[in-house]
Amino acid sequence: MGYGWKFLIERNGKLTSNYDGSEWTVGEWREVPEPARACAGLNCSRTIPDAHGFVAGDVLARVEYAGTRIDTGDKFTCQRMRVIKAWRVPDYEAKCAPLYADYEAKCALLYADYAKALTKALTSGRPDFAKGRE
Repeated sequence: MGYGWKFLIERNGKLTSNYDGSEWTVGEWREVPEPARACAGLNCSRTIPDAHGFVAGDVLARVEYAGTRIDTGDKFTCQRMRVIKAWRVPDYEAKCAPLYADYEAKCALLYADYAKALTKALTSGRPDFAKGRE
């Protein structure tokens, strides 16, 4: 077992995958057949910026994974996964896209700073700027 990060979207009050539209429930394990290759299973990332690089979303989820895992460096493809906790986060893309012509480079710096602050808040037990949900 291990832990990672993934971004989801909130749609009609439910946590939803932006990738395939499937629903996630906090605390509920999801299982797929044993992955034979990367991306063919349940995916998460080691870091918050990596997770956001794959799927933009308005909900950051801390996930636990188990079973067979394929590690590609910036993400894992897993057989079993569950959302442990989810936080609604600001939509940084909407805020920084109009401001910068070189959007990707400047947003990468913004996401790195945001990820550090978010990680610090989550590990301190006081996520002041993220609404936590059990």
